[in-house]
Amino acid sequence: MSRSPRPRGTPPRREEVEGFLEGVTLRVAHAAPAERERHAASLAEARRGLALGRLHDAEARLVAIDQALAEAEGEPELSEFPRGLVGYVAKGDRGHPTPDDEEPMANRIRVIARLIEVRRSEGRPVEAWVKALREAQAAYADGDRARAKRLCDSLLGEVETDGPRRSATEA
Repeated sequence: MSRSPRPRGTPPRREEVEGFLEGVTLRVAHAAPAERERHAASLAEARRGLALGRLHDAEARLVAIDQALAEAEGEPELSEFPRGLVGYVAKGDRGHPTPDDEEPMANRIRVIARLIEVRRSEGRPVEAWVKALREAQAAYADGDRARAKRLCDSLLGEVETDGPRRSATEA
């Protein structure tokens, strides 16, 4: 949504400032309520400046708003989310650590624990899987996400492919 760079000394074109105004307006609309209130007056001044043909003034106000919004958002947290999610809306604020209930590795560990419980209810011996899951949890708690992911992937493959010991007619 930010404006594209233009060579120094080149005056802004009306179309550029209008597009930049649209982008900044959208960013303000999607910002937190406090940020919307904080930038409402400057955004209105930028609109007035554009309407009066004061392109430099309008652009300067929009640049200030754009930079302030970028600083308020912080650096986005990079994480791995499963492919194919449709309509996913994160609970946490953009630029802040992902809450534990949305953190992919924590969710993967919980899913594997539930699958192990299913296997236990089917009469399978699960002690080795429980030990491996504890090892993955310890790696995750120590911040070794790569090791935790490797352990979880391996364990998930075992738990998923090892079918029930009893036949369906025995259940």
